Amino acid sequence: MGSLLQGPGGRRLIEKDMARFVLLVAAVPAVLAGSVEFSSTDLVGKKPSLDNVKASWGTKFSVAGMDLKIDTQYDQKAKPDFLKEATLSGTVAPVSYSVTQNFVSGASKLALSTKQAGATFKAVLSGKLDVGGAWLESGKLDSVAITKAEKFQGIDITLEPSYTPAKQLGELKAQVKKALGSGLSVTGEAVATTGGAVSVKKVELALAKELDGRPVKAVVSPLSKVLEVQITDKDWGVATATYALGTNLPKVNVKRSFSF
Repeated sequence: MGSLLQGPGGRRLIEKDMARFVLLVAAVPAVLAGSVEFSSTDLVGKKPSLDNVKASWGTKFSVAGMDLKIDTQYDQKAKPDFLKEATLSGTVAPVSYSVTQNFVSGASKLALSTKQAGATFKAVLSGKLDVGGAWLESGKLDSVAITKAEKFQGIDITLEPSYTPAKQLGELKAQVKKALGSGLSVTGEAVATTGGAVSVKKVELALAKELDGRPVKAVVSPLSKVLEVQITDKDWGVATATYALGTNLPKVNVKRSFSF
């Protein structure tokens, strides 16, 4: 039975079952909210057009006194004829959990997290589920991580030690962010591994302002040699211009979201 469900027919069965489940939950009287986002191709290109359509919606409900939530995502590029993924989440104090089914890869993930002494402990397991909720393939531990955020002399510092069993690799990610005033901020991120490697992953200088009531954000990334400017307008959406050093023209994309 397991080998049968792991094939193409089994995947279709999983999708149909999850779809029925989502429709059943959505039919329960509950709080429902979502959004639809349309994004364009590069408007500076030869043939500007609609690039992608994304949608997300969620509903809350209770089962046997437990508060649960279903969140679903649609991505036309990833899977035009079905949902991209669905997530069921809840809390059994003091642990929060979420089960995510990806309908593109067929993979399932179980994330467990809890907060203790100002730090967040998180473990992620992966596998494949059948329609009855049992693992089709042996579940495995993907990663464990601890996240701790502190503030020191006006600098936001986030430390995240983690371990990936499959790679037998431990990492320490450190991120620092400093507000410089007048909307300016600088962010840096570095990663050190148990193998002795140390690398700087990100350095960004950001400026956030308002122009005629419209939020404007400019980000310079010296490592990638990219300048990105984003303008948000409540009527027509979000326009993003990305300029890479050495190119003649920036890439300009527009996203328009509708909430319901």
